[in-house]
Amino acid sequence: MRLCAVCLPAASVIRARCATAGPIILSSSGGWPDDLIDVDGLSISAGVVTGDQILLYDGAGASSSDVTALENILTNLSLKYNTANETDMNGATEDQLKTFKLILWPGGNSITMQDALKPATTALVHQVVLNDEVHYMGICAGAFIGGWSSYGGGGFNLTGGVDYDFYSAYLGILYGMEQIAIAGSAVKRDLVWWEGPQLSGHNGSFGLTVAKYPTGVPAIVEQVVGTKGFALLSAIHPEAPESWRETKGFANLPDTDGYAPDIAYAQMLITAALKGTLLTHY
Repeated sequence: MRLCAVCLPAASVIRARCATAGPIILSSSGGWPDDLIDVDGLSISAGVVTGDQILLYDGAGASSSDVTALENILTNLSLKYNTANETDMNGATEDQLKTFKLILWPGGNSITMQDALKPATTALVHQVVLNDEVHYMGICAGAFIGGWSSYGGGGFNLTGGVDYDFYSAYLGILYGMEQIAIAGSAVKRDLVWWEGPQLSGHNGSFGLTVAKYPTGVPAIVEQVVGTKGFALLSAIHPEAPESWRETKGFANLPDTDGYAPDIAYAQMLITAALKGTLLTHY
């Protein structure tokens, strides 16, 4: 894959919340109410899940504002999650990682992320997703690194060798608000794009297309992988905080259809990834 050099604002090494013994430490807690998440005519049942379900990467290369946005969503859903930085990931074992149902990888700088991870670590993430029933959701840089790469450790290669390049309609542009078509919905939604990939692949295709850019190329894809693993890759940012939008954010991105439905859609994507539920697709 062509790794995203600067995928989001404020990409930096995030201080790990793992100061006590053990490589991965609980940072939030809760259960999940048995209710529906509805947005734009689509819905998904949250169901009831318990235990430490999600591992959220917050280390080298992760955008601090994106990590915070994801933490807020997980907290609002009353989900338990742990955070891990690059040291934690490099020290983790298969037995530790396979206790999680979902590895959630935020946006940021995917080159920095991959540089910080040992090849054995990227191979381990590949292993637990394909063989240990762990699910993966990658956003922007997380989608880049979720694919294959000839760079460094090779990415997580959850895509069977498919790699990604930047969204071709925006080459040379850092960010924008894209009107995204979502399968199963008559509504097109303004969602933040920040130097993310197009998920059509250089050398083949991967997954089922859940959402499309205005040009028609995939912006979100999903796929059952390996034995009982699951991967959802999103090139765009429904979870993007308000600080990235309008006059509140330095990018001054106009969001004509509002912030709350975007967050609801982000909740739906995380729910689907956690449960391994295929969303409506083209």
